[in-house]
Amino acid sequence: MINKNYTLHIFATGALFTLGNAIMVSSQFGVVNVVLSIVMPILTILLLKVGKKNKAILTATVVLVFLLAVYGVITTGMDYLRFLTTQQMPKTNIIVLSAIFAAIVIACAAGKTHALYKYSLFIFAILVVIILLLFVGGIKNLEFKYFGTNIFEFSFSAKLVLPLAVLPFFYAKDNISVKPTLCGVLFGALLLFTMVVQSNLTLGTRFDISYSYYHSVGVISFGSLFTRQDGLVWFVFFATALVRSIVCAKVIFNIVRFFFSGNIYKQKPL
Repeated sequence: MINKNYTLHIFATGALFTLGNAIMVSSQFGVVNVVLSIVMPILTILLLKVGKKNKAILTATVVLVFLLAVYGVITTGMDYLRFLTTQQMPKTNIIVLSAIFAAIVIACAAGKTHALYKYSLFIFAILVVIILLLFVGGIKNLEFKYFGTNIFEFSFSAKLVLPLAVLPFFYAKDNISVKPTLCGVLFGALLLFTMVVQSNLTLGTRFDISYSYYHSVGVISFGSLFTRQDGLVWFVFFATALVRSIVCAKVIFNIVRFFFSGNIYKQKPL
């Protein structure tokens, strides 16, 4: 059972999970994705509640969550590795990068849940400072004439639907797990929107390029010694992609384990 002391940690994990969309690629546009991002988590909560009394609904919901978790861990890893091989480390073998990332994800997913909670809370505090610092440092580069040109056409991407995969993983007692998770998701979306605004007002009509946030903060400098903030953005991408991949992997492991154990129909965490 999840201890009440981890409420803030769960909030941080939900926020970082949502920030996994910080690796903005050019295909992440569309109003439909935004609607799905809002509807799907709510629908899943309702289905899980109904599923307590209906095995068929519970099974269908868990299968859906399982498939989305598989989709999440694969696409998140691919987005991050594509960023590394095209922007950050183009000369490094992708097999080596893939093996390192996969090993970290599997090791963390197989570990204790509270370890992920503690990592998330620690990293969350750092990333909030980084995102706000980059926004303040980039104010001088913002062109407010670009505001509204295409910013509201931007979607947090179809992969934002995946907060619903967090819910079964944190599901113990509604008042402990669901509320902080959803609040974390919303706060993460707010931070992500800050990145979207900064990208839009810096790049303007070129906002639809891949890794727009990475390019928008590349021109920021803090004095003559601290120029180009690419490294900070890499850390944001890595930390959030790692959390999303670990959570999705844990969802997969938990569902498989409980399906084979027969506990899937009991009122216990998935």
